[in-house]
Amino acid sequence: MALSGWQSAGKLGAAQGVQLAAHRAWRQMIGVLGLLTTLLATPSSHVQAQSARGWQADALLAPHLIRTMATDSSGVLWVGTEAGVFRYDGHTLVPINAVRRRGVRLPSGPCYGLLIDARGQLWVSNSAGVFLLTTTGELRLLARPVPGAPHRVISGLAADPTGRRIWVAQYLAGARAYDLSGRPFGPTLQWPGEHIINLIGTVDGSLWVTQTDSETRRFAPDGRLLGRWAHPGQLLQLVARPSGEPLLVSGRAAFRLLPNGTLAEVLRWLPPGEENTASAVVHDTTLVVLFKEQLYHASVGRRFQLLGEQRVPVAALTHISIDGAGTWWCHGTRQRGAFRGGPSGAFVHLLTPPDGGAASTRAVARARDGRLIVSSYRRMMEQPAGQPHAPLQEWAYLQEHNRPLLHVFYALVATQPASDTLLGALETGQFAALHTGTHAVRSVAVEGQADPPQANCLARAPRTGRLWGGSGTGLYWYDEGHHFFRAYTHPRDPTVQPLRGIPTEDISLDETGRLWLAGLAGLHALVPETGAVATYSATQPGAHRLPTDECLCTWPDPQTGHIWVGTRTHGLLELDPALGVLRVVGPAEGLPHVAVGGLLPGPDRSLWISTYYGLARLDLATGRLAVFSAADGLSDPPELNRHAQLADVDGSLLFGGVGGLHRIDPRRAPETGLAPRLLLMAVRTTLDSGRVRYLLPAATRAPALRQASGEAPPELWVALTDFREPAQRRYSWRLTGANEPGRWLSVGASGRVVVPVGLAPGAYTVEVRAATGRGLAARNRLRVPLTVAPAWWQRRWVQTLGVLLLGGLLYGIHRARLRGALREERLRTRLAADLHDEVGSLLARVTMQAELLHELAPAPSTALTELAEDSRLAATTMRDIVWSIDARADTLAALLDRMHDHLDATARLAGWPTVVFTLDPNLDPAAPLRQVVRQHLYLIFKEAVTNVVRHGHGATAVRVALGPDGRGGLWLVVENDGLPVETRGLSGLGLRNMTQRAALLGVELAVGPRVGGGWRVAVGRG
Repeated sequence: MALSGWQSAGKLGAAQGVQLAAHRAWRQMIGVLGLLTTLLATPSSHVQAQSARGWQADALLAPHLIRTMATDSSGVLWVGTEAGVFRYDGHTLVPINAVRRRGVRLPSGPCYGLLIDARGQLWVSNSAGVFLLTTTGELRLLARPVPGAPHRVISGLAADPTGRRIWVAQYLAGARAYDLSGRPFGPTLQWPGEHIINLIGTVDGSLWVTQTDSETRRFAPDGRLLGRWAHPGQLLQLVARPSGEPLLVSGRAAFRLLPNGTLAEVLRWLPPGEENTASAVVHDTTLVVLFKEQLYHASVGRRFQLLGEQRVPVAALTHISIDGAGTWWCHGTRQRGAFRGGPSGAFVHLLTPPDGGAASTRAVARARDGRLIVSSYRRMMEQPAGQPHAPLQEWAYLQEHNRPLLHVFYALVATQPASDTLLGALETGQFAALHTGTHAVRSVAVEGQADPPQANCLARAPRTGRLWGGSGTGLYWYDEGHHFFRAYTHPRDPTVQPLRGIPTEDISLDETGRLWLAGLAGLHALVPETGAVATYSATQPGAHRLPTDECLCTWPDPQTGHIWVGTRTHGLLELDPALGVLRVVGPAEGLPHVAVGGLLPGPDRSLWISTYYGLARLDLATGRLAVFSAADGLSDPPELNRHAQLADVDGSLLFGGVGGLHRIDPRRAPETGLAPRLLLMAVRTTLDSGRVRYLLPAATRAPALRQASGEAPPELWVALTDFREPAQRRYSWRLTGANEPGRWLSVGASGRVVVPVGLAPGAYTVEVRAATGRGLAARNRLRVPLTVAPAWWQRRWVQTLGVLLLGGLLYGIHRARLRGALREERLRTRLAADLHDEVGSLLARVTMQAELLHELAPAPSTALTELAEDSRLAATTMRDIVWSIDARADTLAALLDRMHDHLDATARLAGWPTVVFTLDPNLDPAAPLRQVVRQHLYLIFKEAVTNVVRHGHGATAVRVALGPDGRGGLWLVVENDGLPVETRGLSGLGLRNMTQRAALLGVELAVGPRVGGGWRVAVGRG
């Protein structure tokens, strides 16, 4: 039936209408893109969809035709290809010639075999012979088992379990034992014209060989033939059980070799037929066989038991290898690249749609009768009750026009536990009811609204049973009696809608009944009984601040009261409602994508997180994060959808994505396993001329690095010995030493650590830690010593020499200045003495003669009087000049004496009754005084006394004060206590001279009336 029955009771505002239209268009676009993605991702058949699950192509190995693989003692993978041998750590593929330190170069060409011996040395066989790469990096070409044979190709390598010998087989020639130093010993086992398929050594030193004549032979160390076993068909492969017992493996079965020369079948996975050869390998106690696009794995420990089977992603993959961490590798000589995987994950089950394709799942719910109801972009589907792994079935619609494509539900929730009706949020923006018995869909109106509210999500309160609906325009609740939704209003004021216009993408309820609403405008906490709303967003202050407004889902932790928030741009947030954001879990911490679409709690305090590219499990007790992807059985790409999660009644978790619906059994999820090692693979420093220096072996102690200050920073290449998901590895590092704070910095999955430039000289330690995509930390941490050597100008002897040179230079300058000052002082002293003795004596005689003439003359003339006065003035001036340049007068005492003499010759002679001279107690009369200060201050003093005397109307005293100015100079104050003086503008040569001299001394000059009457001249003091 068509959607109908909407009630109209008002319209949205213009702004809200525009917002609703934009939001509806966005949702419709997402729906169309989801449908197109589903259609494009649908494989051609169900078999192919199943075969590709659990396997991932390795991007770095894609260009190579791979023949063999081997894991060394450090956990690094060596890859033998048609073009040579490479070392692979999940990040870089390095040719063996770039790793070796010395010795011969490995010639290009196909690699036929790789082997790691008990010392950790790498044995390589190719058309040029057998090569040995030692732990010191030397690559040697060893002698061939049969030097005179026409073919030099080494076709097989095998080590006996004791580790004392390596068996080397030469094509169409024979085999011989070698010690671990690469020297052959013992007899040569020859079988001209017969091709060796493979060989294994046993504890007793014997050699088991499978040959082209459809038989297996056993040889003693001395070359004697101990037994022969004929094959029941074509070529079979030899493998060894953990006990050392050999097994013959075909594509259909496994056989034991009995002492009487017969074969006993111990395992069979295909019906009897032609026993064609297969690729087989034993890891721990598990036998893995690749035969005709199918993998079979069985236990060959204490007993033989078939464990399972699975398909390989590409038919041309013909070889199986297992690395040291247990990762399976499928490759072939006619198919470039390699696929990595493992046993098909039992904890992930992809529920198959009816046509075997992929259906992008949007909503999941349980009907009253136990059926699982699934809504996708392509159809509505169901799964029978009690059959959790059964394929999905398409609904049998009662009416042809009721097509599922018109009814894509984004959420489904039962109205009541015993009801056949599910309420849902449709892609079109409406709330709708779905009857699980009749499959009919009807619209559910919203009271007072004619337009769809852009419905997004639904949630039921466990205590009250009330059904809440979130939309792009606010919060609603379902009225069970009237079968429509009502807008949530404030309990005390029905006209107020506290959350009106706030878009809501997800609703959850905590233990107290509080609603947590996640949306593109932040996170809101609502107490329905009181109407109280708390907002958490990027614009809120303090504890209510979030790193983003775009929240997609929430889950309240009932034990801690914290709220876990999934966001679109910042991963997962742990929020304490009172304290704020406590933790951010993003890609740097291992989350596969920044957008978190769903959260479901699992057993044992775990939280399962669905993202736009994979599934993650967070251990809330330890903080360990495990990531699961297509390699674990999720659809490829592992893109999961919002609102497509359900905690099922049997304890399993359902997660819908673009590739379909996944059922997760959290109790069977793989554990983290054996902790890998963290290895330093290469370094790049300026000491190596900027080239990458590959380290070998990788298990050795990290080398000490040395770097010159100011040069390019060193770069470290690290890797984990775990190849399950190299892109999900997590590396972080810190720098300790000197003044470094030692904060951990994440480098994601790159595995490259670049030390910052500009470090101060000193000793540092670069510490690196890592974890796998499953959250398992490496068993070790790398600690690389780093010494930053000072530049030549930073070296101690250079600095000492520089200090000595600078000290010598300063001392030389000081000595030169001192000599100059002494020369100047001697010159001044000599000049003063010469002036005093020569010119002073002459002026004294002239003055005496003038005064004598003036006294003897009965009536001295005016000219004679002026001559006597000028003579005395000239003598006084001459004494002043001699005093000013005399170096022996460069003391404060000399200045004070001169000032007292001038006061006696001026103020007291002018009839002033009182002259007060005040000296600051901090002054030491014996202290030296610079000549320039002494000279200018004395001349200012003379002019100041003259100035004060001139403006001394009614004055009875002259006061002179002198003190230090705190800058190595002196301040001077000359004042009287006369009547107030009226100033009409101060000017004159004397004032200009005082101002100029004060400027030369760097002090201020103040001349004018004194407060309370009188006149005042101040130098260097206000």
